[in-house]
Amino acid sequence: MLEPLRSGDVDAVFLIDWNAGDFVAKELPLRRLPSKALDRIRLSSCLWVSESYLANEPDAIVGTGRALAKATVFALENLTATVRLMWKQSPETRPSTHDEDRILLRDQEIMKARLESFRIDPADKDPRWGTIEEHEIVAWQNFLLVSGAIKKRLDPKVFYTNMFVDDYNQFDVEGTKAQARGHRT
Repeated sequence: MLEPLRSGDVDAVFLIDWNAGDFVAKELPLRRLPSKALDRIRLSSCLWVSESYLANEPDAIVGTGRALAKATVFALENLTATVRLMWKQSPETRPSTHDEDRILLRDQEIMKARLESFRIDPADKDPRWGTIEEHEIVAWQNFLLVSGAIKKRLDPKVFYTNMFVDDYNQFDVEGTKAQARGHRT
């Protein structure tokens, strides 16, 4: 997509938010245009489990949700450390030394784009990590119905729950932020 945009053959692209980091790394930052259909839907990432897993593995679900919440807090506080820790944990993601600055920039831009939808908005009725408000689920379902992606409306309580959110939030948010700020990159 890069060359057609640079040459002017293409004026716009629809892309997943993390692709924006690739464009920044290639020195072609794009301007995001708002979308009435999608901007009101703030769903980001969810934990998906089967009914049996939901019933039988609550500790695993809580542990995963809490880990994701803590990692999000850390990343929002220190993108550079987060990327470098990923490289340390998964060495196959680390770029060669001569390409490190460009890839660090790209990875940070990707994380910024992904994290934007994870950020807790001060206007949120429920400011806990991992919360999805029912109206967001309904808006997403409405979008899918109108687009033809799904054919039937379901009660949102059939396919989503916030039952573990209190447990996800049982960690020291300020301590996690301090740890991120203190992490040397």
